[in-house]
Amino acid sequence: MCLFAAAYKSEAEAGEALAEAIKTGLVKREDLFVTTKLWNSDQGHAVEACRDSSKKLQLDYLDLYLIHFPIATKHIGVGKTGSATDEDGVQGIDTIISMETT
Repeated sequence: MCLFAAAYKSEAEAGEALAEAIKTGLVKREDLFVTTKLWNSDQGHAVEACRDSSKKLQLDYLDLYLIHFPIATKHIGVGKTGSATDEDGVQGIDTIISMETT
């Protein structure tokens, strides 16, 4: 099993390693179970974020795509893992995006 997450900022580097390991025959893609996670601010943009993670991981598909945390925060752009905060430094929760929507 391989576990990654957009928030860990390791997908691109891991993608390079996975591509090299598959290319050289060290491992077959079908022998891997690859999991990554949807970042809080990408809830409501899950399809685009999943595609972004797949691209960074250099894979045609993911075996499991998890929600990193069950609260959506304000969207700051697909694949960006910061947090939008207000003038008081409070993280902006997006109350419009539901778990069902994500």
